Amino acid sequence: MLIKNYPIETIKAILTESKEKTAVDYSPKNGGVCPLCGQKKCSIKNVGKWSGSVRERYHSCFQCNHSFKSVEMDS
Repeated sequence: MLIKNYPIETIKAILTESKEKTAVDYSPKNGGVCPLCGQKKCSIKNVGKWSGSVRERYHSCFQCNHSFKSVEMDS
């Protein structure tokens, strides 16, 4: 896997920088999957209200401590 070739600090810095611009998909089955380490069902720190058919959640990974945003689409 290409991501393993870079120091974790570098990867975290890049992901933190782009955190507000990008988000992972939220799945009722897997929850928010950490984009850094792949951990499923990360802790939910904050859940936004539905805005139309979209809901944002903010997560913290209990494996690598990365914070990230997920987006759930109501279909």
